[in-house]
Amino acid sequence: MLAGLGYALYYVAITANDEFKENGLAKVANITKLYSKREVKTHGKGSWETNYYADISFFIKESDTRTGEKEVVEEEEPQKKKTLDEIIASIDIGKVEIGDYTTASLKLSKEKFEELQGQEKVEILYLKDNPERVILRELVEK
Repeated sequence: MLAGLGYALYYVAITANDEFKENGLAKVANITKLYSKREVKTHGKGSWETNYYADISFFIKESDTRTGEKEVVEEEEPQKKKTLDEIIASIDIGKVEIGDYTTASLKLSKEKFEELQGQEKVEILYLKDNPERVILRELVEK
């Protein structure tokens, strides 16, 4: 019985990582807060455990990719020479895509929590359909 439960939990964890491997979009997020919480244990001996978290914030864009780099769209036709007026008209001043501001909580191991102390940024993967669902990029790409 316990072996079956352990296998089921392992399968759920592997499936979640696979979802991020296939559909996760990369981002560098700002760490807004690192903290620990004593919470009621859901398994094992004892009734309390300490869990570690990082509250993070980041901007999501339609152009986000798996690698974290902007996609380069190749033009099929070579550029024709433009007049100065055409060049000036094509400049989009002030139209910088910032994206949608998003926050999330990231559950951490104690070791990763200690490693992130004093740092301001962390690499994550998020799901396009549910951007609040995040995972450390290094956990998926090891």
